Amino acid sequence: MTNLLKYTFLSIILAGGVSFSQNYSLYSRFGLGSIESAQSIRSAGIGGFGISDLVQDYVSTSNPAAWSSLTSTRFQFGTVLIGNTSEDASVSNYAAQAYFSGFSFGFPVSGKHGIGVSLGLLPYSSVNYDMKRSGTDSRIGSDYLQEAKGEGGLAKLYVGSSWKPFGDFRIGASLNYYFGKISYHNTVTFNDGTSLKTDFNKSYRMRGVGFDAGLITPELNTILGVEDLLQGIRLGFAVNYFNEFTSDSLFAGGNNIVIDTLNYGAGSAKVPLKLSIGASLQLNRLMRVHLDLITQSWSSYEVNGVKDPYMQDMMRIGGGFEYRVKDRDRNFDSYIYRGSVFYEKTPLVINGQSITELGASAGISFSLSPESYFDLSLQYIRKGTTESGLVKENIFRLHAGMSLGEIWFLQQER
Repeated sequence: MTNLLKYTFLSIILAGGVSFSQNYSLYSRFGLGSIESAQSIRSAGIGGFGISDLVQDYVSTSNPAAWSSLTSTRFQFGTVLIGNTSEDASVSNYAAQAYFSGFSFGFPVSGKHGIGVSLGLLPYSSVNYDMKRSGTDSRIGSDYLQEAKGEGGLAKLYVGSSWKPFGDFRIGASLNYYFGKISYHNTVTFNDGTSLKTDFNKSYRMRGVGFDAGLITPELNTILGVEDLLQGIRLGFAVNYFNEFTSDSLFAGGNNIVIDTLNYGAGSAKVPLKLSIGASLQLNRLMRVHLDLITQSWSSYEVNGVKDPYMQDMMRIGGGFEYRVKDRDRNFDSYIYRGSVFYEKTPLVINGQSITELGASAGISFSLSPESYFDLSLQYIRKGTTESGLVKENIFRLHAGMSLGEIWFLQQER
C-alpha cells in the first residue's frame, strides 16, 4: 500500500506541474484542438478502443462499466513521446515533444455486485503548433515573416462507479469536469527596419461538465447459439455527454510600441454527443479480439451560437487483439501483447478536403508482480494529405508507464 500511495502522490504532483498539451500537430489549430483518442497506455496499444473489454488488471478509460471487473486497487500513469514529420507540397518539418499523460485510480468495493470506483485526471484535447510563412507586401515594398502559434488544451477530471444490476450485465457512469486554457498568437515582422511589428493574441479559458455512461453485456454465446464455436462474446456501449462549455475570452492586439486589449468577455461552446459500440470475443483462454466503432457529430459544434465551418462528423473504426502469456511457474500473466489497426475520418474538413487518419499500434506489458505491470505501446498515424494546399503528417507516439495493483478495500462476500 505504501508504494501505491507514493506513486499516486507523485502523479498528482506531476499533473499539477506538467502541461498535458504537448501533442504537436498543425491541425490542432482548429476546434478544441487534437482530441485524445487513447487515454491510457493499454488503450493506445489497442488503438484507443476496448469498449466491450472486461479486464481485471487495468482501469478502463473506454467504458466505465468495465470497472465492475476490478479485483484489486489499481493506479496507472504514463508519459508520451511524440515525433511528427509534417510536409506540404514543397517543404517538410520535424517536431518532437514529450508530456505526462495523466493518471487513473480505481478500486473494487463489491465483486459480487460489480461495484467499482474510479477517479482520475486525463488529457482531453491539445493545441500545439507553430507555423511560419514569408512573403512580400507590395504596398510598403518590404519582405515580412508571419508566424502563427497555438498552445494549451483541455483536461478531464472524473469520478465514477460501476454496478452489476442482475446476472452478468454491467453498467457504469462517471461525472466529468473539463477545464483548460487555449491561446493563439499571430505576429507579422517586416524587414524594412521602419514598419512596426504587429501582434494579435486571443485566449480562451474554458470549463464545463459532462458525464460518461456505458454498459457491457453478459457473454452472448448461448443466446446466439454458437457456444460450441465461439467463446466470450460480449457487446459494449458507451456515451459521452457534454454540457455547454463556458469560456472567458481575451483578444489583444498591437505592435512593438503599444498593446491594447480589443475585447474581453464570456462565451460558450457546444460539444456534440459521442457514441461508441464494440464487440469482442475470446478466441482461447489467452487471446481476445475486438472490433469497435466511435462516432461524434462535430458538424453541430458551435462557438457562441455559430457553427464552425471547418468541422464535420467524426467516425473511427478499428480492430485489435490482446494476447496473454502465462507464467509457467506462477499463476499470473508474465507478458501481455497488443496490436490494432484503425481508420478515422477526423472532425476536420479544410479547403473542401476531409482530413483522415490511418494508423496501427502495438504494445507489450511486462509483469513486475502478480498485480503490477510496466507498459509500452507504439502508435503510427498518417494524417492529412498534401493535396489542396494541405499538410500530411506522419506521427509516431511512444507511450510508457506503469499499472500498479494492491488489495486495499475489497472484503470477503458473505
